[in-house]
Amino acid sequence: MVDSADNLRVTLPKTQNVVQIPLKSIKIPQILLDARAETLSALASSLEDTNFIDSNLAILYSTLKTDGIFVPIQVHPDPKDRFKYVLTEGLLRLKIFQTLYPKSTIPAVIVPYDANLLHRAFVGNMAREDYALPELASWINFLMKNGEDSAENRNSIHIKYHVPRSRIACALFSISPAYQKLLLKYPETSVSVLERISRALDPASQYMLNSIAKSFVLDHLKNQEGQRVSKGFLDSLLYDALEQITDAPPTTTKKNEEGTGKAKTKNQMPPPVFYREISIPSNAYERTASRIQKAIDDNLLLATDVILTLRISKEAIAKLTDKPVEEVNGAHMEDWLK
Repeated sequence: MVDSADNLRVTLPKTQNVVQIPLKSIKIPQILLDARAETLSALASSLEDTNFIDSNLAILYSTLKTDGIFVPIQVHPDPKDRFKYVLTEGLLRLKIFQTLYPKSTIPAVIVPYDANLLHRAFVGNMAREDYALPELASWINFLMKNGEDSAENRNSIHIKYHVPRSRIACALFSISPAYQKLLLKYPETSVSVLERISRALDPASQYMLNSIAKSFVLDHLKNQEGQRVSKGFLDSLLYDALEQITDAPPTTTKKNEEGTGKAKTKNQMPPPVFYREISIPSNAYERTASRIQKAIDDNLLLATDVILTLRISKEAIAKLTDKPVEEVNGAHMEDWLK
C-alpha cells in the first residue's frame, strides 16, 4: 500500500481526443516500414488468403474484424502538407484496418510533432518479442549518432533503451553481408551462433592470430559446412581452441625454509572466450593505461573486462633481482612486482 502520492513517480498523458481520420490522409514513415519489414511481409501473405501462421497477427486480425479498434493509432500533422498526417504508432493495426475497411476512417489521436516521437515509439515497443533482429537493426541504425556504428554508440543505446548488448550485436550482424555468407555455409544456424563464428574468424581474433588454433577452428568448421551448427558444438570448439592458445604449465612458487616451508601452485586462469589481444611497446604503456582507465570511469568497460599480461625479459629480471640469468623464473618477477 502506498503511503502518499509523493512515493509515486509516474508521467500521465494529458487528456487526448480521439478523432476519425480518412485512411488516405495517413502517411507512413519509411523507418517504420523498415523496422517491421519482416512482420509486414508475413502480414501481407496472410491477408491474401486469411491464413495466419503467426498467432499474434491472427488474434489482432480477428479482433479488428469483430470488434474494431480498441486502441487508436497515433499520428502527428504533416509539416509539409496540412491535409495529411504522419503515423507514429499503430502500424499493424493500420495495415489490417486498411484491408478490412479500405474506404473508411480510422480512430486516431493527433499529437504535436517533436523529434522524439519515434524514439518513444521504439522504447514503448522494446519489450515486444515479435521484433525480428533485422527489424530491430533498423531501429538501432536510426538511433545511432551520426549514423556511426561504434562501441560508444552501441553502449549508449544499451544504457538508454535497455537493449542487451548481445541483442544489439546480433541485430546489426543479421543485416550484414558476413551473415548471409555464413548462412549459406551453415544453413538453419541461429544468428547468435553465426555472429560468434564471425567474430572468431575475424583476422584480428585470438584464434586467427594463433596458427595452431586457426587450423583447428577452420578444419572443424569446414567439416560442418552444409549442416546446422549448434551452440554446444561451437562452445566446445572454441573452448578447445582456446586451450591450445593458453595451454601453459601452472606457475609454481617455491619459498625457502624461512618462509612457509610449503610450495604453492597458482593455476593460470584462462581469459574470456572472446577477447582481443594486442602487444604494445613499453613507451606506449602509460598512454594506453590512461585510455583504459577513462573507459572504465565512463562505464564503457568493467574492470573485469580487462586482463593485462606483462612480459619482462629474463635478462631484465636478473638485473632487477640481482640473480644469475639461468636461475631466473616467473616467481622472481612476481615477487619483485609485489
